[in-house]
Amino acid sequence: MNSNCIISQVHIPEHDVQGNLNVVQKTRLVQFGIKHLRQFNNNSYIVLSGHGFRPNKESLDLCDHVIWNDTPEPLNEHGYVIGMPAQYKYVSWALEHVRKRGFDRCLKTRGDCIIGIPNITTYCDNILDYEDKKLLITQQTGVDRMGDCFMYGDTQMLCDIWDGNQPMHHPDGLQNTAINFKRLYGINGLNWCDLVKKYCALRDVDVLKFMCLRWNYFKLDELSDNKCYEILNENFDYASYHWGKALNWHSFDADRNMSGTSVDSWSQKEYYGGINLA
Repeated sequence: MNSNCIISQVHIPEHDVQGNLNVVQKTRLVQFGIKHLRQFNNNSYIVLSGHGFRPNKESLDLCDHVIWNDTPEPLNEHGYVIGMPAQYKYVSWALEHVRKRGFDRCLKTRGDCIIGIPNITTYCDNILDYEDKKLLITQQTGVDRMGDCFMYGDTQMLCDIWDGNQPMHHPDGLQNTAINFKRLYGINGLNWCDLVKKYCALRDVDVLKFMCLRWNYFKLDELSDNKCYEILNENFDYASYHWGKALNWHSFDADRNMSGTSVDSWSQKEYYGGINLA
C-alpha cells in the first residue's frame, strides 16, 4: 500500500485573530511546523497547501510539493475564510495531487499544529488495519459534525469528502464536512453515529499528540530557539498542549473521560462504548 503521504494545510494572513498572531509570528509558527513535520516523518511525501504570506525557501524545500496562493483569502471577524469552510478547496487541490501520484491513503493535518508521533502514517495504518476502517479521525467529531483538523485514510474517500467542486453546504467546516460525508456515504436507515462508526476509527487528540501551536504560541515562549529545540525532542510533553486544550474545548482525565466546552464532540472512550484504547 502506498500511504506515506501527509498534506499540511494552512494560511498566513497579515493578522490571525485566532491566537492573536501577527504575520511574523504566524510565519515563524508555520515554518517551525514544517521543520518538525519533516524531521518526524523523514520519508513521507509532504504537500503544503495554503495562502497568504509565503513561508521561506528553506521551509518550502522541505516539502515535496507546494500549492500556494500568495494572495490571502478574505477572512471574517472570527478569522475564518469567507465562503470556504475549513478552507476545503485548498485541501481538495492537495488531495487531487496525491491521488494522481498514486497514494492509496494520506493524512490531512493543519499547518499550525504538529504531531508528536514519529512516522505518523505507519501509526495510523496500524489502527485502520486492526479496526478494518477507512478513516482515522479525532475531535470535534460528534452529532452531525466531523472533525476536519486531523483525518487519515482512504485517499479517494478524502477526495470525495473535500471535493472542491462542491458548493458550500454550511459555513461551519465541521458541519460542511459532515454533510459531504453523509451525502456520499450515507446509508438509508443508518443514523449519523452508526454511519461514522461504520467507516471511521477515532483517537483523542492527546493520544495522537496533536499539538496546537497557534493558541499556545505565547505559552511556548513565542517558539524561541530553546523551546523549538525542546519540541523537536520525541520526549517532549506534546499532550499537555493538545489541540483544543488552551480554549478548554477538550480535556481528558486519567480514565480517559473528556470534559470541556466543545459541543457534541465524542471522546474515544465514548465512541468505543467505554473501552479504553491505547
